[in-house]
Amino acid sequence: MKLTIDQEFKALIPPLSAEEFSLLETNILRDGCRDPLTVWGETLLDGHNRHEICTKHDLPYQTFQIDLPDREAAMDWMDANQLGRRNLSKEAHDLLLGRRYNRTKKTKAEAGAIGGASKDQSDTCLDNTAAKLAVEHGVSEATVKRAGQFAEAVEAQGLEAEAMSGKLKGKKKEVVEAHRKANGKAKAEEPEPLVVDGTTPTRRAPMKVIEDEGMNIWLLAKSHLDRINKNDTQREDALKACAAYCAKRLESKK
Repeated sequence: MKLTIDQEFKALIPPLSAEEFSLLETNILRDGCRDPLTVWGETLLDGHNRHEICTKHDLPYQTFQIDLPDREAAMDWMDANQLGRRNLSKEAHDLLLGRRYNRTKKTKAEAGAIGGASKDQSDTCLDNTAAKLAVEHGVSEATVKRAGQFAEAVEAQGLEAEAMSGKLKGKKKEVVEAHRKANGKAKAEEPEPLVVDGTTPTRRAPMKVIEDEGMNIWLLAKSHLDRINKNDTQREDALKACAAYCAKRLESKK
């Protein structure tokens, strides 16, 4: 079988260093290509370096066929497969993980738009996605979401090669912040107002409110309460009770 090398697919893979490539070539010349190359149809998904070495030296290799529905699924499979590598840099790891999260976000957003899903339903789907990826790759949900921000920033600034090669080591925050500034997102968003039985309690200046104990408790509690199933009859009572408590705290500090 003559394999197709898709350049977009190939660019997704973290490159081997010259030393790593040389060692792989030495091993293949000595032992042959022991592991089959993974292909989708005739398109190579995994084993680009082995394929290059075998082609160069006219060595035989085997292939393993994988069934995937489309290019998006193929790219996601490649990222998931590469995340199993032990020699990934932290930046490369977060780029791959972030791409998986953002790719799913995009797919679910498009599906939600077609199906008429509400914002709450979309947010729940994304939370579930982060949780699933967190379990799959042994990290926290917050790590998955931060990786998504990093991947978005890297791709927007055309820094994929730098992230893959380790040239962005120690620069993750700078890359994300530069992207936020470029898109006018650097300024922190105003916390949403407390609503108790349809009314909004009087609040002090925004900076003071952010520091207020009552508001801090509310924001933390609400972030957890919002994860409760929207159909749970106790959810609204819990939110109102939390808001009422925080409103009293704010009132007592005036």
